[in-house]
Amino acid sequence: MSYVVMVTVLCALFETVRAGAQPLGEQAATNRLGLSAQESAVIRLLAEGRTDDAITKRLGVFPAPPAGRPPT
Repeated sequence: MSYVVMVTVLCALFETVRAGAQPLGEQAATNRLGLSAQESAVIRLLAEGRTDDAITKRLGVFPAPPAGRPPT
């Protein structure tokens, strides 16, 4: 297995695990639909027509890099 393939696979694995991660000892509160406050905020902002950049700035988060691509 080449270095590039190995790094690509490991980055994809990392992103998959990170997508479902929570800080240790914390249980995210959810609403009746099972969404966290942040997830609900993202949906509300999307419904308002906000762009990804506007949403990440508003919520103070960083967007995840595209799947299979290491962050720059």
